[in-house]
Amino acid sequence: MTLDDAQALVNRGPYLSWLGVKVLNFDKQFIEVRATWRQEWIANPTLQQTHGGILAALIDFAADF
Repeated sequence: MTLDDAQALVNRGPYLSWLGVKVLNFDKQFIEVRATWRQEWIANPTLQQTHGGILAALIDFAADF
């Protein structure tokens, strides 16, 4: 699988597309991704913390590879 193949898998999924996941680097040993920040991800407006579900989704996605 190439980096383009990995990105194509991301692009097919509505949730991953909503997360704005971009595959930056892909290898047999690892995958590096970036998600595009969304205001809706804020769990605590005072602290500007990202909701744990978003972080878990990114970890789950990367672990699938």
